[in-house]
Amino acid sequence: MKKLFLILLVVLAAGTWIGKKMIQDPGYVLLAYGGTTVEMSLWVFVIAFVLVFLALHWLLNISANALLPVTRLQAWRLQQLEAAAHKKTLRGLSALAEGHWAKAQRHLSQGSKYSEMPMINYLAAARAADEQGDTSTADFLLGRALEVSPEAEVAVGITQAQMQLKRGEVEPCLATLLKLQARVPKSPFVLRLLKDVYIGLNDWSALKDLLPTLRKQKVISENELATLELQTYGALLKQQVSNEQNAEELGSLWQTIPKNLQSNSALGDEYVALLISQQAYEKADAYIRQALKAEWSEALVLRFGTLPSSSAKRQLDVAREWLKHHANSPALNITLGRLCLRSEYWPDAQEYFEKALAVSTDDSELHQVALAELNRLLQHLGQEDQAQKLLQKNVASIVPQLPDLPQ
Repeated sequence: MKKLFLILLVVLAAGTWIGKKMIQDPGYVLLAYGGTTVEMSLWVFVIAFVLVFLALHWLLNISANALLPVTRLQAWRLQQLEAAAHKKTLRGLSALAEGHWAKAQRHLSQGSKYSEMPMINYLAAARAADEQGDTSTADFLLGRALEVSPEAEVAVGITQAQMQLKRGEVEPCLATLLKLQARVPKSPFVLRLLKDVYIGLNDWSALKDLLPTLRKQKVISENELATLELQTYGALLKQQVSNEQNAEELGSLWQTIPKNLQSNSALGDEYVALLISQQAYEKADAYIRQALKAEWSEALVLRFGTLPSSSAKRQLDVAREWLKHHANSPALNITLGRLCLRSEYWPDAQEYFEKALAVSTDDSELHQVALAELNRLLQHLGQEDQAQKLLQKNVASIVPQLPDLPQ
């Protein structure tokens, strides 16, 4: 009440003061435009101006309030569309995970327009289309994903490369991956796919160049990397032979292989086999003796016993030196027996083959080799009965266990 009373007093005082001013000096305002003139007192002009301002303000408020329901309706409609897109996206992703490709593609495509992240919808829908064999639609959807999210070029490219690799489009996949590698050289996923493509193309030289990057970026485990290195360098050695390169060039390639792999018995055995195929027997002999000094290998010892040589007795002396430290090696005893056969030391050969049988397990491959060599020697010496008894005694190691049947 007090505030209202004070306001009334202020209004009355202001009105009184303005009334006095109007009587004392009404003022004069002339408005002219073209041939039209309007004359009025200053106070009439002021009152008219205030009334016009209030009228315009009132009209603007009415217009704004009239349009407000339409704006709110549009916002509500957009919210409903986004909620529906969210549901369709979730249904599509669930269907994709469950392997319902057609359903997944439909829901993901329908939800893409109002999705918060349409790129996800398009990428997933492309996968669903590709799984159905619809490659043209899959490629179109990938293009749409790149259109709505140009910054996601790498993600789209990886998805495209995966699809190309799955379809068997190895060379287009390689082109895609090389482009991606230039963009993101340290991407583990790109490097892993690139590895798979090189293997598919048998491009072992390119894979050899990729190996240091795979190790540096830790794309695969150390065990996988070690296996891949052996596979790569083994394939490169075979390619060298298939390209009709001579033993000198094969040896040059061997020298480029990392030292830790040169000492691997499996790769070394493969290298020796290739040298033998090139009739480079002296190189094979020298490599075997050098390799066995570093690490014992049953496979290389067996290779040594089959090497053609002008001096079997020299080889026999070398192998007998190994016997001092590896007396119970089945492979070494077989090799000694074979070298004795070449030197025509029949009793010694028989003794070594029998020792090989004694120190090998009955179900091992070396046991069967020793048995075959001993049987052949006995037949050569005319000891047919002893050879027959030997086979009967070791029949279990020659054939698998027979089923129980009435005899």
